[in-house]
Amino acid sequence: MVILSLVNPFGSRVTGGSVDVGRRARAIAEAGIDADLIAVDKPDNLDMKNSPRGMRIVVHPRPAMRELSALLRCVRSPFPSATRYTKRVVQTMERVGVEGKLVLVEGLQMADYLGDIRRLGAGRVVLRPLNIESHYFMELGRSVGGLRGLASRCVAWQYRGYERRVLPGFDEVWCISSTELEWLRKHMPGVGAKSRLVPPIARAPDRPLRARTPQQDSVFEVGYFGDLEVANNAQGLSWFLDEVWPSFIKRCDGRARLRVAGFGSERFRGPSVEPMGFVDDLLGFIESLDVIVIPLRHGAGVKLKSIDALAFGVPTVATCEALQGTEFAQPDTSRGLHLGRTASELVEGLLAVRADPVQASAAAQESATIIRKAYGPREVLERAGLIDPTP
Repeated sequence: MVILSLVNPFGSRVTGGSVDVGRRARAIAEAGIDADLIAVDKPDNLDMKNSPRGMRIVVHPRPAMRELSALLRCVRSPFPSATRYTKRVVQTMERVGVEGKLVLVEGLQMADYLGDIRRLGAGRVVLRPLNIESHYFMELGRSVGGLRGLASRCVAWQYRGYERRVLPGFDEVWCISSTELEWLRKHMPGVGAKSRLVPPIARAPDRPLRARTPQQDSVFEVGYFGDLEVANNAQGLSWFLDEVWPSFIKRCDGRARLRVAGFGSERFRGPSVEPMGFVDDLLGFIESLDVIVIPLRHGAGVKLKSIDALAFGVPTVATCEALQGTEFAQPDTSRGLHLGRTASELVEGLLAVRADPVQASAAAQESATIIRKAYGPREVLERAGLIDPTP
């Protein structure tokens, strides 16, 4: 098979999209499936680290927006798609050969290559969109506001027409969550009929996590991790710091600390808030926490940070939006997790974990078992039809 990726999944710059694509690519390689991966990314992220053995990988630089070819392509394609099309990718496809092969297109932003893929005689062409992009950019526009929000809504309208033009050309669509699948079946029934649910792969700990045993009167350790250069993440954490954290700190007499890990975390400071920057040892960070918070308020698809947090088996307090598209998205199906739609509900969730850490830990372990089974590498490849189901 051949994988076309909108991002370098094994570069030094780590994003939610690169992690999602990288985990799937690694699972494909470890399943023994012969595959070439061709990716495009920014010129400063062409290096590769920890790439899977047995997979042949080529990464090309994205064209700059000022290049004439990208400007002309913007007439028919959204900006994120226009700036990912380069003849170098087409030449690489010609060299590795796609005739008769399954071609997995990772990201709607790579859909401009569909005509080339068909011309080269691919056997089956599958699209794995990271989101319904028109929905994602509309949500982004609502969350950030101002000129940036207006620009995002303009991109959303452009994507709406683009999706209706290009999605029918794929043989199959792998949806990231039930939300996207249901949207396609309702709004684009022809595409929805040839779509299936292929969720992201959760990161299960590669070693047993050491259980934290808080001492009496010890500081209650609250943690957040995520890329805070992404607008939805930054907006959600800002809301949490403004509306949730002050009330919680007051009600626990100041004996709590919020540790924030991830790109851009240095911008987030306040009483009892410790920015950590990017952390190399995420498991070590997780082991130091009593609870993880996921205060997302906007977005689309399944959030990797959400299913990863659940897979770690650490007590979690989250908004319902953070678990959208999963089995845990509503309070009555949360299996002991603490979900909330308002700031006061998140405060109560944090207080409940602090009051009974044993019960909270047991509920977290139950959720982790469910997530690891539903979002494990083999289970996801089986859903995609790439390997035979386990007898």
